[in-house]
Amino acid sequence: MYCGNPADSREHIIAVWIVELLDQDPRGLPTPTTLHVPLDDGTRLDFRGRSRRGRPTIEYTTRVCQACNNGWMNVIDENARPYLMPMIKGDPVGLDATGREFVATWVAKVAVTARSASPNVLPIEKAWTDWLYNNRVIQPNWHASVGHYIGVEPFWYRPEDVSSTPPPDAPASWQSDPIFASHGVAAFLAVGHLAIEVLGFTNGILTQVAGPPETAMLDIWPQTGIAVEWPPAEHIDDAGLHLWARRFQSKPS
Repeated sequence: MYCGNPADSREHIIAVWIVELLDQDPRGLPTPTTLHVPLDDGTRLDFRGRSRRGRPTIEYTTRVCQACNNGWMNVIDENARPYLMPMIKGDPVGLDATGREFVATWVAKVAVTARSASPNVLPIEKAWTDWLYNNRVIQPNWHASVGHYIGVEPFWYRPEDVSSTPPPDAPASWQSDPIFASHGVAAFLAVGHLAIEVLGFTNGILTQVAGPPETAMLDIWPQTGIAVEWPPAEHIDDAGLHLWARRFQSKPS
């Protein structure tokens, strides 16, 4: 899906070291554990953890080539690891410019790659995979933010295929405006104490997210030059997961 070579290896979308980290969680989260993926029709996909060579893992996987899997994709995971680990455990961490880039790139890689995972396959634009493969960084105008989750779900993930469409009474000339796109990436992940989300479209036209100021989610991308200290003052609980996961969306009228 990235380089065009045969997909001859299995990519763990949720890295094994993250599951191993949850194995040490003082809340006593069960490991091997389960990744819960709610769907629009009210059903839920459960990807159950199991032991792989004596190590707990989540078998939420897709196929990519070995060079990508063991190369740049692994580098993105490892770059983000020093910043993700304290947030997953609930420990305070400061996100400097490098940390914000590494964490935002990680969630973008997770969200794009997971769209190819069966059985919840979603459209993937070549522009997304080409950008990640060639640049190894989240697109500059995508949006990513992090929050503090306190609840019972060890893993909770909601992927969406979203679109940006003109209003019904818009002139015909608006149809070709690059601000509108048929497909977009929207994903919300809760893992341990970390809540993280990403939103972006093919043309990279999302420069800001309009809405009231939010205090439970801290913007980390696009870069703002403002230091981010995690966790924020407010947290997200189990009742808020579905609401936060869909906060940028509205149903067609």
